[in-house]
Amino acid sequence: MSLAAQQLLARGIRVNAVAPGKEMASFGAGSDMGRPAQPEEIAPAHAYLEPPVMSSYVRGVALPVMGGSRG
Repeated sequence: MSLAAQQLLARGIRVNAVAPGKEMASFGAGSDMGRPAQPEEIAPAHAYLEPPVMSSYVRGVALPVMGGSRG
């Protein structure tokens, strides 16, 4: 993702992501919460990244909205 962020920055395009989990088969089971995030728990991360007034200086990041991490 950081390569895409570097290549598109000159065009005024910011590349970021929200990473709510990794493997679908056990989605959310490995988090401290023991469950996958609900849409209303992930939405604020998207809302932060979308408007330039909130995140104009953020590029090439993946926000880990994972409910903690075991292990």
